[in-house]
Amino acid sequence: MAVILLAFNITCQSVPLFETFASVMYQAVPQEPASKKGQAEKLEALAQMHQIQGNYTEALHYGLAALKNAQEIGDTAKLSRYFLQLGYLYHDLKQPDKALESCAESLRHVVEVNKDNDSFNILSLAVNVLLAQHRVKEALQYISKFVRATPPTSLKSIAMLTLFKAQCYAALQQYPLAKKHILLAEAYLREIDGAKDLIFHNDSYRMGVYQVAGELYMATKDYPKARSYFKKMVQVNQKVKYLSEEVLHEQLLSKLDSAQANFKGALVHHQRYSFLKDSIFNEARSRQITNFQIQYETQAKVQRIAMLTKKNEIQQALLAQNEFQQTVFIVGSILLSALLLLVYRGFKVKKKHNKILEGKQDEINRKNESLNQLLADKEILLSNKDELLEEKGWLLKEVHHRVKNNLQIVTSLLNSQAAYLNDIKALTAIEDTRHRVHAMSLIHQKLYQSDRIATIAIDDYLRELVEHLSDSYNSDGNISFQLEILPMEMNVAMAVPLGLLVNEAVTNSIKYAFPDGKAGIVSLSLREVLPCSYLLTIADTGIGIKNTSDFSSRRSLGMSLMKGLSKQLCGDLTLDNTNGLTINVLFTPSLINPTYGIEK
Repeated sequence: MAVILLAFNITCQSVPLFETFASVMYQAVPQEPASKKGQAEKLEALAQMHQIQGNYTEALHYGLAALKNAQEIGDTAKLSRYFLQLGYLYHDLKQPDKALESCAESLRHVVEVNKDNDSFNILSLAVNVLLAQHRVKEALQYISKFVRATPPTSLKSIAMLTLFKAQCYAALQQYPLAKKHILLAEAYLREIDGAKDLIFHNDSYRMGVYQVAGELYMATKDYPKARSYFKKMVQVNQKVKYLSEEVLHEQLLSKLDSAQANFKGALVHHQRYSFLKDSIFNEARSRQITNFQIQYETQAKVQRIAMLTKKNEIQQALLAQNEFQQTVFIVGSILLSALLLLVYRGFKVKKKHNKILEGKQDEINRKNESLNQLLADKEILLSNKDELLEEKGWLLKEVHHRVKNNLQIVTSLLNSQAAYLNDIKALTAIEDTRHRVHAMSLIHQKLYQSDRIATIAIDDYLRELVEHLSDSYNSDGNISFQLEILPMEMNVAMAVPLGLLVNEAVTNSIKYAFPDGKAGIVSLSLREVLPCSYLLTIADTGIGIKNTSDFSSRRSLGMSLMKGLSKQLCGDLTLDNTNGLTINVLFTPSLINPTYGIEK
């Protein structure tokens, strides 16, 4: 479930040229004590800019400098804001302890003028830090402790507090409690709509409620309700037109369509999400460049005044310098005469060594000629490099194309053989073999169709393989598929055994897990569980088997293939018979030889 960070303040967005203008602004102002307050604000702007661009080291440097400047001049009114910004930086740098310390310091410096708003901004960051670290219980404890120390005094702070609790309970999968709080948050939303206080009528809280509610119902697989709330969320944003919110909405709708096996809709929303995510910065560019251009011109005028003052000081310094130069000239003339005597003596010594050097120079020239010839030969070889590499790439593509064609011929031969058989077992064996050949053929097809000649995108390959098996076996459409595959590149040595293993497992689930047309779900996931270690999981919600140990000891071709393929991946194959059959294969690609697929 996504973590929502509700805040009353508006954060800046990054655009190109931000760094240029901000740096010039900072350097243009003379560094006098009277302008330290303005320096703190510029340091804060630089910190925000570097944080948005991902330059966290520079952002932390400027953020700490802004805090130090504010402490030196005693600007306590803004210490809370500077500590809160450091908290965001430490959160981005994956330093949760320091982020929470910054939250505590920020809370300690909150001024009474806007205490309710500022305090709950700090609470929002603290809850976000804890939820990002999966410390959900600590987040609930933090909320309770915070409320005891700083009770909410306004309707909007109470509403935000309720929404935070709904997030926490949903993260703990305590869905009844989460549903109770989200319903209460909706009630507060209706109360806010009827309130006379228009400060909170900015629709941010409304979209937050609809988002959490939609994610909650999606987590509990109540997809119609989830879609209803997401639709409300989108309708609100159509009115206010927040581009960043639209990006999040497209992402959530993509996940919902994927959960409902509407892969076409999921793809459309995901493409829209990617497009909007890239365009956020384009929309902000013109606004921020204009603002910083105005500030730059203002600071440039101040700089010109300072330069005129400095020019007068330089002229006075030049007069003093001329007098110094005359003294230096006299002393230099004396030293130069002494130097000329030393040079003349050195010239005589050098003349004696020149004859020796001339002989050595001739030898060096001969070696240089040989070296130049070698360099010329090297240039000729390098000029042919690109042509040879391109020819190698085409040859590899041709190899993959011919292998794919040969495998298709094998498939055609199997189909022809099946036409002359009446034995069911023989026909089944030929059909299974045909799908195994297709799994290998699909790899070579993707290799010669793509620009890459050694690796394939495993997520696209597995999706197409599962779609082929569904079209071949799932004629009644009673079985749905859920795929969650990590985007990654694999070489042929890994992709072939992995594809054959998935083919065997998915085929087994489709054929045997759902007898008599029973409906069910087959899920396939590939994710990284440890650095450089991956877990492949194929699970179904079917009837399962009576005893996984008996199944593991069977000498069936499918089981033997899965064991052999797991061993070829240098992985461990385990079975789980809880709520259907689950096959897990944990493997480490670094142990696989890229040519032969055996352990190093």
